[in-house]
Amino acid sequence: MFPLYVRVCVGTSPKYLTLARLNVILVRALLILSIILTGCGVSGVSAYAGTSNPTRTNTRESRSSTKQERSTGNRKILPATGQEPAVITSPEPSSPGHIKVQAILPLAKVGNAYNVVVSVSGGASPYQFSILWGALPPGLIINPATGTISGTPLAPGTYAFAVLATDLPLGDRGDHRMSISVAAATVPGITVQVSPVNSIIASGGAQQFSATVVGTSNVAVNWSANVGTVSNTGRFTAPAVSTSTTAIVTATSMALSSSKASATLTIAPSAPPPPPAPTITTTTIPDATAGVSYGATLAATGGTPPYQWSVVSGSLPSGIQLSNSSGALSGATTVSGSFPFNVQVADAAGQSAQQGFSLVVLSSGGNCGPPTYSCSRTDLKPVQNPPPPKVGNLTGANTCTTDPDFSNPVCRLTDANTDSASPHTTFVVASSGSADENHFNVDSTLIYVQNVATRGYPMIFDPATLHAARMYVGSGSYPNGMRIVGGAFWSRLDPNLLFQIRGTQLTQYDFTDRVNPPSPAAVYDFANSNCLGTGFTATWTAWAGGSSRDTVFGAGFSNNGGQGGAGAVYVAAYSPGQGCTLLNTKTGSVTGDWGTVGSIPNWTTVTGTNGFTIHNVKISKDGNWLVIVPSSCNTCNVSAYFWQIGTLNLVEPSGSLSGHWTEGYTHWINNSGNPGGQENSRLFTSASNNSPIISGLPTGIVGPFDTHQSWNNVDVNDSYPFLMTTYSPIAPFPTAWYNEILGISPITGTVYRFAHSFITARSHRFSTKNGIGSVSQDGKFFLFSSDWMGTLGSESGVSTCAIGADCRGDVFVVELK
Repeated sequence: MFPLYVRVCVGTSPKYLTLARLNVILVRALLILSIILTGCGVSGVSAYAGTSNPTRTNTRESRSSTKQERSTGNRKILPATGQEPAVITSPEPSSPGHIKVQAILPLAKVGNAYNVVVSVSGGASPYQFSILWGALPPGLIINPATGTISGTPLAPGTYAFAVLATDLPLGDRGDHRMSISVAAATVPGITVQVSPVNSIIASGGAQQFSATVVGTSNVAVNWSANVGTVSNTGRFTAPAVSTSTTAIVTATSMALSSSKASATLTIAPSAPPPPPAPTITTTTIPDATAGVSYGATLAATGGTPPYQWSVVSGSLPSGIQLSNSSGALSGATTVSGSFPFNVQVADAAGQSAQQGFSLVVLSSGGNCGPPTYSCSRTDLKPVQNPPPPKVGNLTGANTCTTDPDFSNPVCRLTDANTDSASPHTTFVVASSGSADENHFNVDSTLIYVQNVATRGYPMIFDPATLHAARMYVGSGSYPNGMRIVGGAFWSRLDPNLLFQIRGTQLTQYDFTDRVNPPSPAAVYDFANSNCLGTGFTATWTAWAGGSSRDTVFGAGFSNNGGQGGAGAVYVAAYSPGQGCTLLNTKTGSVTGDWGTVGSIPNWTTVTGTNGFTIHNVKISKDGNWLVIVPSSCNTCNVSAYFWQIGTLNLVEPSGSLSGHWTEGYTHWINNSGNPGGQENSRLFTSASNNSPIISGLPTGIVGPFDTHQSWNNVDVNDSYPFLMTTYSPIAPFPTAWYNEILGISPITGTVYRFAHSFITARSHRFSTKNGIGSVSQDGKFFLFSSDWMGTLGSESGVSTCAIGADCRGDVFVVELK
C-alpha cells in the first residue's frame, strides 16, 4: 500500500506530509492549546480531547478527564484554599497525558531553612516544574528540574500559588493549587543582669558595675546613666552634688536593644569643706606717743566669725589693751620704746592665725604724722595768705611745693588737661560739696576726684611722691583714662573696692586688675518689696556712705522732686546678709527685712503731723546710726535727727546744733559757732549733752567763718583728730585759722595747723569756694579743692580769669605731719 501524502502550503512553497506525521503535529498543537486554555481559567481540557486511540511511540493506558476533581483516599477536596497543609495531589489520571501533582507543605518560619519536594506521577520523566500562578513566599524558589521548593523565608504570611508539571516534549501535564504559611521569627530569650543593684556613693565618687547577658553569644552591652558619666566598661562617676541625688545606671544588650537592666545609686552630698582659716590682714600698726591716747584696730578675714583676739607672746606696753572681741588696741601709756608681741585671732570653728607686730611708743612730742602730728604747728598766731606758690597755670598736675608758713608738702593733682574730653573744667574733691565723703582707699594708693560736671575719676596715688595719675589710659573705651558718672566712696575694708549709689542701685568697682578697667557690679537694689518697693523710681539720692568694714550702707531717696522735695522721705540702710531697714520720715514708720518694725513713738509730737523731708543723711562709722538732716517740717527745732538703724528709736538732740558736722563711731561733732570757731561733741546715745572740744580759741574770730569737717581716719574710740577746712572772705584775716587746713584732737582739744588752702573764698564753684576736702583713712593725707588764688587759668581755656566768674579750680593734696 502506498502512503498517503497531504499537500500543505507554507508561504509560497508547497510541502507534502504523511498522515501519520500530520497526526503528531495536530496532537502537539492541541496540547499547547490545552495549556493555554488552562492558564486562562478553562479547566478539564485535555490535550487529547476529540481524539480516540491516539497513536504514540510508547504504549500507555487510555485516560479520561471528564471533570476536574482531586481525590485523597476516599475524600474529595475542593480546589486548594491554602488551609490544609496535607498531601495535595492533582486529579487522578483517568485519561492519557495527565500528570498527578502532590506535596506535603509544612509550616515555614522566617529565618529558618525550608525544603519540600513536589512529587508527581503519570506522564514520563524528565518533568519540568514551574509556578503557574500566584507566588512563593519571598526567599523561596522552585527547582524547575526536581520540583524542590527551598530557601529561607523572609516575611511572615500565607502565600497561595499553583505548581505546573509537564513532560515536554511529550504532551502530558498536571497542576495544582497550594499554599505555604510562614510564621514570624521567634525572639531569643535574652536577659541582662547588672551588679551591684543598689549602692550608695559619695558626691564625685566612682562605682564599678558589671553586666551578665544570658541567651545569646553576643554578651556585649551599652552603658548609660541619667546623671554623671559611665564608661564603656561600666565604671560610673558621680557628679558633684549638694543634695542627695538618685542615679540610674543601665546596661542594654547589643544583641537585643529591648533587653536591659538597671541599677540604682544614691549619691550622698559631700560634707561642705570647712571655711578657710582666718587671716589677719593688718600687717603694721601706727606708732604710739607716750601720754597720748592710742587707737588702732587689727582686722581679719575668712574663717567663721565672731573672732576672738589675744596676745599669745610678747607684751603690750602698760596702759595699752587689746579688745578680745573687736581686735582694737586702745589706751595710753607713759613709757616709750619698742614692744614686740604676737597676736592670735581664733574663729568660731576653732581655727586660728597669728601675726607678729611691734608697737613703737615715741616720747612725747617726737612723732610726725598721725595721730599726734607733732611736726605741725599748734600756735594761735595769725598768718595771712602769702603769694601762692607756683604750681603752674592751666597745666601743672603733679607739681609739688612746700607751704611757706606751715612747712608741709603740698602737690597739685589735676589741671586743665586731666580730662581732654572735658578740657579746662574745674576739678573738685566732691561735686556734692560734702567734706564727709571717703575719697581715699584704705592704704592711700587710690583716690577718687570729680569735676563740676559730676564726672568721677579713680586715680592712682603715690604716697611717697604725692603724685596722681588717671587709671586705664588707652584701654578700651577709655582712651584718656577711666571715668565714672556721679559720686562714689571707697571701701573701709578692701583697698580695691569703690562703691557707688545711683538711683536705687548700690554697685561696686573692683580695681584689683590694674590693666583692664572694671565694670560696675550690682551689690544691692533698694527698690525691692521689703525696702523702697518694686517699681520705685528715684528722682534724688543722697548716699550716706558705708560704715567701718563695710557692714552697713545708708542712703536717702526721693520719688518726687529732688533734695527736700515732697518725695524725699525715705531713709534706708542695707546690711549685707540681712537686707534693708527703712524709715519713712513722713509717717514715722519703720519697715524692712531686719530689726524692729512699727511706728516710732511720739512721731507727730517730735516732727509734726506731716513729718519732714530730707536734706542730707550720713552714717556713723560703727553702722548703728543714721544722721538725718531735715529740709522742711512743721515743728522741727533741730538741725539733725539721729535714727538708731533698725529700731524705733529716733533721737532728737538739743543744744548747740548749728553748723556743719561729721560723725565718728559713737560721737557726732559739729561747729556750733558759739563761740566762733568752737567744735562740739556728743554721743549719739546722749544727744542732749554736748561738750566743747577746743580748749584754746584764737582771740577775735568773727564771721563769716565756716568749717567743713572730715573724719575718715577715725578710730573705734573716736580719739583721732578730725580734719577740716575753714572759709572766710574776710581780708586781712583778723586771727589764726582763716582759710587753713586744720586738725582737732577730740581728746585734748589741740588744733593742728597743716597748710593754707589758698582759696579766694569767692569762687563761683561751691567746693572750690569753701576748700572742701577729705582726709585719708590712715590720717596721713588730705585732699582739698582750691582755685589757688585765681592762678590756674579760666574755664574757657585762657590763662587769666575773673575771680567769682570763671576761674578754674583743681584738686590738691597735703601731707599731714
